[in-house]
Amino acid sequence: MALLARPAAAAAWAARLAGARVRTRRARESDLVSSMTPESEARSGIDTLAGLMSSVAIFIGVLGATDFNFSIEGTHLDARPVRISVAAVVLALIAAGLGGRHRRLAGVAVAIAGACWVIAMTVAVITQRPLF
Repeated sequence: MALLARPAAAAAWAARLAGARVRTRRARESDLVSSMTPESEARSGIDTLAGLMSSVAIFIGVLGATDFNFSIEGTHLDARPVRISVAAVVLALIAAGLGGRHRRLAGVAVAIAGACWVIAMTVAVITQRPLF
């Protein structure tokens, strides 16, 4: 009989331990979950402008790296890498300076525009095209 009483006492002790660790918490104001603060919900015009400038800088940088030549009805448009790529880098740097929600996009735009500038200059020198 003593052997049967022992596991029951161990089970009761285990139940007491498990119950002792469970605590109830009162919800505090700092524990409430919110996805965004009210200040960050409002989109400012500067944030939108920075995002637009970043995306345009990426587009212009890639356009400058392609070293394109257009001819429309006798009018020849020649892409000069210094003019186009430097404009893309400057635009990306201004967007990065504005910051806001699009900081990561602006950083990527600076990196892409800089890489495209190097590519455009390399292609122009190898193909002996004018830089300016």
